[in-house]
Amino acid sequence: MIKCLWQTEFHINPSLKKSETIGDYNFDVRNGDTFVNCKYETDSYDTYVLDMNNEYEYIEQTLARKHASNIRDLMLERMIFQKIFRPIKIEIISRPKLLNEEELANAGLLKNRNVRKSLSGRYHILDVGDSLKESHNFWQSGFKNKISGFEPEILRIADWFQRAGIDTDMINSFIFTWVGFNGLYGLFNSIDNNNTGKFEHMIDKLLNKTICDRIILDHSNILDKLQSYNIISEKGKTWSDDLKKERENNADSVQIIKSALNCIYGVRNQVFHEAPSPTDINERVKNCKLILVPIATICLKNFVTYV
Repeated sequence: MIKCLWQTEFHINPSLKKSETIGDYNFDVRNGDTFVNCKYETDSYDTYVLDMNNEYEYIEQTLARKHASNIRDLMLERMIFQKIFRPIKIEIISRPKLLNEEELANAGLLKNRNVRKSLSGRYHILDVGDSLKESHNFWQSGFKNKISGFEPEILRIADWFQRAGIDTDMINSFIFTWVGFNGLYGLFNSIDNNNTGKFEHMIDKLLNKTICDRIILDHSNILDKLQSYNIISEKGKTWSDDLKKERENNADSVQIIKSALNCIYGVRNQVFHEAPSPTDINERVKNCKLILVPIATICLKNFVTYV
């Protein structure tokens, strides 16, 4: 049986800095643009599979979408490695092309097919313009021992952060960031057999004093804001005051980060539960996201190599 040989081309924007080959994918940088040409086989010309996108999709189109998804995962790996979140598009720029059409025609294997929709796809992901190979090697070196096999869960969590980077609505962007963070510490607690259901355990395990010192130094103005919001817990504990006192008393930087996260959680509650929300809620969620992102992304990256 002669197999059908297909080629689909993807365009990645913004472009990578240099051409790289990762596994089966050649990221070709030409004149400032990045392209990936995928070649693959199907057993026949006019079949479809169960996970097709719609009733108009033939198997070569389904496989093209899967290749786009694989490329997306490579970019998400780099996002986690670099801890930077900027949207990027992966676009299928041409329908799958049959490379051995003449051979199949001569063998009488080409049939008339029903007209089906042309294939198109778009994925929003992340790119920092650095080496894919380095981030992919980092990814492959991780997930040992107790976190072995949790790669899909981490990619799903990372996807929440990339959604946050795309959404132009400040409240939605903050919500997506919190959902990713919440999913991360929930997963970490379950793997590390911690039953508190809180983020403090993950912070103790995945951040250290040096990292927390840097976050505090870089975001001191945001911490000033969190202190001024008068965030109070459900039990009446004033988290904003706690953060202020700890900073004034030069408390351990890891504890300051935990207190800042309590304040961010309080703003999260204002978004979800309070009606009306504070009049400055857009400013609050913007500031909360600015400090939550580095905390969450450092934890996300350190999760990969946690043992």
